[in-house]
Amino acid sequence: METQCMGCMDMYDYELEACPHCGFKESEYKRIGYHLALHSTLADTYIVGKAIGYGGFGVTYVGYNAILEKKVAIKEYLPGEFATRSPGDTTVTAFTGDKEQAYYKGLEQFEREAKRLARLKNKDGIVDIYDSFRANNTVYIVMECLEGETLKSLLKREKKLSEKKATSIIVSVLKALKKVHNEGIIHRDISPENIFITNAGEVKLIDFGAARNATTGLSKSLSVIVKQGYAPPEQYFSKGKQGSWTDVYATAATYYKMLTGITPDDSMERKGKDTLVPPSKLKVKLSRKQENALLNALELNVKDRTATVGEFLKGITDTKAKVRRKKIKKEKIDLGKLSLRTKLGIGLGIVAVVLAFIVGYQAVRDNLINDQEALAENQVYVPNVLNMTYEEAEELLADSGLKAKFGSYEHTDYVPANTVVKQGINPGELVDKGTEVRLLVSRGGANVYFADYVGMSKDDVINDLDELQLYAEFEEVESSIAKDCIVSQNVAVYESVGRGTVIKFQVSKGIAGYGANSTQVPQFVGLTLEEAKELAKESELYLKVGLKPYSDEIPSGQIINQNYSEGAEIEAGTVIQIEVSAGVETVIMPDVMNTKLIETKELLELMGLDYEVSYITDYSYLPGYIVGANEEVGARIPIGTTVKLNVAKGIRCEASISTHEYKQEIYKVGDEVNIEILIEVEQCDMLASFSNQFVLMYDKEMLEYKGIDGDATATLTSHDYYGDIMLVGYSVSEETYLAKATLTFTALKTGSSQIDIDTYMFPFEDGNTYVTAFHFYGNYGELRVDDLTLDNVVITVK
Repeated sequence: METQCMGCMDMYDYELEACPHCGFKESEYKRIGYHLALHSTLADTYIVGKAIGYGGFGVTYVGYNAILEKKVAIKEYLPGEFATRSPGDTTVTAFTGDKEQAYYKGLEQFEREAKRLARLKNKDGIVDIYDSFRANNTVYIVMECLEGETLKSLLKREKKLSEKKATSIIVSVLKALKKVHNEGIIHRDISPENIFITNAGEVKLIDFGAARNATTGLSKSLSVIVKQGYAPPEQYFSKGKQGSWTDVYATAATYYKMLTGITPDDSMERKGKDTLVPPSKLKVKLSRKQENALLNALELNVKDRTATVGEFLKGITDTKAKVRRKKIKKEKIDLGKLSLRTKLGIGLGIVAVVLAFIVGYQAVRDNLINDQEALAENQVYVPNVLNMTYEEAEELLADSGLKAKFGSYEHTDYVPANTVVKQGINPGELVDKGTEVRLLVSRGGANVYFADYVGMSKDDVINDLDELQLYAEFEEVESSIAKDCIVSQNVAVYESVGRGTVIKFQVSKGIAGYGANSTQVPQFVGLTLEEAKELAKESELYLKVGLKPYSDEIPSGQIINQNYSEGAEIEAGTVIQIEVSAGVETVIMPDVMNTKLIETKELLELMGLDYEVSYITDYSYLPGYIVGANEEVGARIPIGTTVKLNVAKGIRCEASISTHEYKQEIYKVGDEVNIEILIEVEQCDMLASFSNQFVLMYDKEMLEYKGIDGDATATLTSHDYYGDIMLVGYSVSEETYLAKATLTFTALKTGSSQIDIDTYMFPFEDGNTYVTAFHFYGNYGELRVDDLTLDNVVITVK
């Protein structure tokens, strides 16, 4: 006689102790209390086998369609924060109050998403959804059961993949995602864990995160659900605008992991200081075009990132496609002692917004360079001190008559500590002797802040440590903590540890002396975990920690929930699932030294922190950069804390520009050229106000002076034409100003056009007025300037 294995669903001789196909022993299977029992049936069709995956959002079982005689996987919606199931019962029970409302809202969303996913059936590269239905007061999705391994498992074994193999896998993922996006579905959870490689070599997208997406935003503790290293910044806050670009980032991060063996730094860490190392510098042999496509897809700002998977796919596979690196170009130029009239060709009366076209400006800049080539006695060329220790750099600069000035530290996983990673003045620049050169020094690999794993399963810990690039050693001990769960750890909660550290854990092997009799469940709620462990031992029960939600009222470490009621009669050795308060929600104070104020504000806001800004004079830092904060780096501070920031002010300022990169052949007279430029100026000692005006200039002569949206016309016939759009501002502000300039040209003669944008800033002689110039150039047959507009100026002065 044969019986069916609940581990693999194959048939085998019932007299055998274990399944000969997979080794599953039903007698040794230890079901977690809230999971469905083996041999349960659903919808009079599906037989439920062992749980093959579970977490805070649901449980996945191996299953069997008894009608079609087909092995399947069954996913059950069971978010542990909102609901549970009593042992021996099949019905899921929602907790009361707000959690009940959240459970049913999430259930409906989970069901809707399941039906949408079913539309993707029989699509290459996507796991098939066969059925979805309601039962047991929850929703189930029945899907294809795959044989093989996840990409995460493959990478754990092989560390990294060849360029050919990694590209082949990511191309399959992108093709599948393209079909998904065409159906209006965003995956939101692309990572090596959710890419499956079958035994036949097929690449499949799995786990579209339906349960995760359904519960996101419904509770405080689940309002932000991400995979560190793979989630872009917009997934870190509930109002972040997500779309195809969100999956692009995660897919690119997965490609990076396959190629380099390194998980990219978390996007929120990169937002403070981007330490992403191009694959080519890690000896990965991609073409320049492919690397550009990868890095463009990993841009942090949505507006800079590759927007669609189709565009990303083309960049990787189309050998004829031209893929340029998307970046903001920055150039700083000091025009020295030139008079204001020479610089602008206009009087000092304009202290608002000036948009100017200046032919011949390049000649002024060239003259300055020629003057500098005559090396004076008190001038030297700056040596290259990159990759030296700080002491070596200091000595070499001193030998050249220059001074080393420590700027700040940067975390760099691949550069040894105390190594210079950036210098404030580029090598080869001509400067006066005695000039200070700011040096940024590596702090070595970025540390991670360790979590509390006591009471959690060994498998969950291994997965977490793998993502954090940490290693584990386990020692088995007797304990009333559930078997294969963590009893203790040798690193304190929130302690900072370097990547590569070996963490030692004690893991429970159970208690041999427990009997087979029934026992009563004691009251664990209100106790600490240590107190509960003693009580559990007395009652011959085991404890397993599930969620650790934040609480403003209940102290950290106190038990707030248990899945068995006090006084219930259950078998000795049963595992009691408990929830332990994590206390007041806190965040780790980031290192904001020497970061831009605008970026720091955004980072603190995303972390739920407030801020106050004070400006101080410190010419060793660029204006608008953080020089100090009242909270210690690495300290845990409650959400809502006000961080006091000291920001440098001085005469130097920075601007950034974002434009559609433009290159077009002009074939006939009358073709129009449109350039749209988004201008973002970081304020420090300038631009307290704008007036709605601009100036159109040609060869330093004012042609038109109009208000915003005014029109001005000029004909430019120079073969090599150089022009500038300039903004002039005055006074002090701490806000950012945004503007969009649109230039329209008409071709008068056939020619080619290439627009490149640079940006730089310089002060005028009076020390109070500053110009930001956005310089463009090209090779034109003959163009007529038809229109120049400036709009969307945002002005907020505190």
